Order: sequence, then C-alpha cells, then structure tokens
Amino acid sequence: MENFINLIADFLLAIYPAVYILALFCGVVFVASGFTDLFFDLYFIAYSIRRFIVGRKWQPLTLERMEAREQQRIAIFIAAWKEADVIANTLTHACEAIRYRNYDIFVGTYPNDAATQSEVDKVAEKYERIHKVVVPENGPTNKASNLNHVFNALQKYESQTHQFYDIIVIHDSEDIIHPYSLLVYNYLIPRMDMVQIPVFPLALPLRKVTHWTYADEFAENHTKLLRVRELMGGFVPSAGVGTAFTKRSFQMLALQDFQEIFPTDTLTEDYQLGLQLNLNQMKSAFVQVRIKNPETQAGQKEPYLEWVATQAVFPTDFKRAVRQKTRWNIGIIFQGWKNIGWRGPLAVKWNLLNDRKALIAAPVNFLAYLVFIYFLLYASVANLSSNSMPALIFRGSLLWYLMILSAIFMFWRAINRAYAVNKIYGWLPALTSVPRIIWGNLINFLAVIRA
Repeated sequence: MENFINLIADFLLAIYPAVYILALFCGVVFVASGFTDLFFDLYFIAYSIRRFIVGRKWQPLTLERMEAREQQRIAIFIAAWKEADVIANTLTHACEAIRYRNYDIFVGTYPNDAATQSEVDKVAEKYERIHKVVVPENGPTNKASNLNHVFNALQKYESQTHQFYDIIVIHDSEDIIHPYSLLVYNYLIPRMDMVQIPVFPLALPLRKVTHWTYADEFAENHTKLLRVRELMGGFVPSAGVGTAFTKRSFQMLALQDFQEIFPTDTLTEDYQLGLQLNLNQMKSAFVQVRIKNPETQAGQKEPYLEWVATQAVFPTDFKRAVRQKTRWNIGIIFQGWKNIGWRGPLAVKWNLLNDRKALIAAPVNFLAYLVFIYFLLYASVANLSSNSMPALIFRGSLLWYLMILSAIFMFWRAINRAYAVNKIYGWLPALTSVPRIIWGNLINFLAVIRA
C-alpha cells in the first residue's frame, strides 16, 4: 500500500509544475472576470441606493395608469415548428388571460407540419384574433426566417384590411404570456423602440436541477444585469420572448436589409436585433414592473405584488440544455463577433466583452475544478506518503493572492446569485442555487466547447 501511495506521490510531483501554471492561469482569469462582474454589482448597488433616496418622487406604475392609456394595435408573432403538443394551450391561455383588447396573434407554421397547423386552426375557429401563417419553405428553418415571413404576412393583412399595427411582440410557442405585459408595452411605446420585460423560468420541483440552473441565471440577469446595461448606456439584448418593438423600427430595418428584419445569418437573431437597434440610435428599455394583482392568493388578505414577466419551461435534461446553450454561444459569441464585430460606443463594447468572455471563462471554470481536485489529492497523499512533498502554495506568492481573491469573488457571486433567486422564487431555491453553480458551470463548459 505504501508503495502504491508513493507512486501516486511521484506522479503528482511530476505534473506539479504544469498544474501550478494552470492554476496561475485560472486565477488570473477568475480575478479579471470577477472585477468585470463586480463593476455591474457596484453599479447596481449605487443605483439602488439612489433610487431608495429619491424614490418618493417617482410615481409607481400601476394597473390603473396603464389601463388609462389609449390602446395601440399590437401584433404578437410566434414561430412554430412541430409544436402541436403545446401551441393550442399557449394560444388559448393568451386569448383568455391577456388583459388587453386591441391585439392579434400571428403564428408562423410550415407546409410540412400539418399537426401544428391543425392545432392552430382549432384555436383560430374559436378566437378571431388568431391568424395562421404558412411560410413558403418546408421546415425546419431558423426562427428568423420564419418571423420574416410572418412580418410579410402581417403587411399583406394590413393592406387587405386597412388595419395597421403599431407594436410587434415576439414570443415562443411554449411561453406563458403575462396578462398585463401588453399594457406595459403600450404604456412605454412609442417613447421606446424596443421594450424587454423579464423572463423567468417556471418554478418546477427542485429535483429538476438542469431547469433550475436557467432559473438561477435568469433571476440574476433579469433583475440586475440587463437593467445596469441600459443605465450605463449599453445595449439591451432581446431575449427572443417578451420583447416588443415599434413597427417603425421594423420598417427601418427592412429598408436597410432588403426586407430581412430578423437576421438569418445567426442562431440568436433576437440578440443581434437588439444590438442593431442600439447601433442605429434607437431607444431600448429593460422594464421591471411589479404591480398589485387584484386577486388574492390563498391565505392572503391583501392583493399581492407580482412581476410582469414571461414564464416558460426550460430544458430539464442535461443534453437538451447543452444543445440549447451551444446555439446561444454560437450566435452570441462566434456569429455576433463575425457579423457585428466590436462596433459601437465604449459602453456597448463593454457589454460585448462581457457577453463573449464565456469563450474563455467557461472552460477555465471547468479546468479550475480539475485543479481543485488535484490540490485535494495532493494534500491527502502528502499526509500519507513517506516521500518529501513541498507545500503547494506559499503564503505571499502570486498564486496565494490569486486564490484569496478568487475565493472572495466566488463567495460574492454566490451571495448575489442567491439574493436574486430569493427575490423571484423564495429562500429554498436561493439556498440550493449555490451548489447548482457547479452543474451550471459544467453545462456552460460543454456548450462552449461544442460551439
């Protein structure tokens, strides 16, 4: 047994120089990334303090104020490919729950997807505001191509009926559209050309760990990061759902891109569309609205505050999550870099840097776990082996300082993540968000490598 332990010790000593260099590299990346994240955190804290001090001067956005606004005509676009299992429920819920009168829903379907078409037809028979669009190509195409055809169909519908739309809203087939979301868009448009409301994954059982990694990320991004991006003069990316645009912004993009409003040369047309609007000097806003629901929940005497947000079920299995985030990484990092480059003012470039740093940060997160396992194994073998094994980290060395700073940033990030999750889902999901970070990092690593 002693010989075996000594063999392991010899192996660990042999690879020690390489692991030490890797640890230094990971530490530098962690600290650099930590400082960029800290910038957003401190900016948000300063904004929150200022808002608390002067908040009495601001009138809260209430349901009564939004309903008093004259209703503009809104078109909701949904691209659907093999969505027969969910599309009818989504459309029915939208028609019955949305608290808005002046809207229609246009669903882009495919000639070779009869099942989805049939489900849309059934709902359209019951609700006149549902309009089925059959795109010319067989599916699947990308979402951008589908939505471009839906926009063309909308223009034909306008010319035939002489009913013109002011606002276009994008949603997915599985979205739960908030009843008051159209009121929010109507209140802020046309002062804004794009309005994005938060997107929060549904609160599934906590055993759905993969789904909850999305909830953790969206809770932090959509309660803090996107708000800071807007405040600092950066660009607000469209999430692809829960996003409203002015009709005029689409018309301008159509003139620039020969009727191709949604860029088809990327897998994240929503992200690139938000960036294009910013580069064309159009105003975008990320809007967080909490209003009193007139209904009361069980056990409550007073109306409760609820977020006006889009909800949906995100991938619950590991492979689907990796595939989805692979598409996001391809579109945001690689295709965004190729198609847009580093254009825009300094604030926009800072946003692009933070969006694209996952190219390095995600693999380094995974490598750091390997370094950590090595350090644990090294310390254990050093106590058992008769071989002389030097200390891993010397106090006062560069690596020592990097590890201290990395640990502080890691602890700070976990607190911020848990705080954001608690705001949306409560204390138990917030507590369990800390160990879920490891699972989320593994998904993100594989997605970046696959991309």
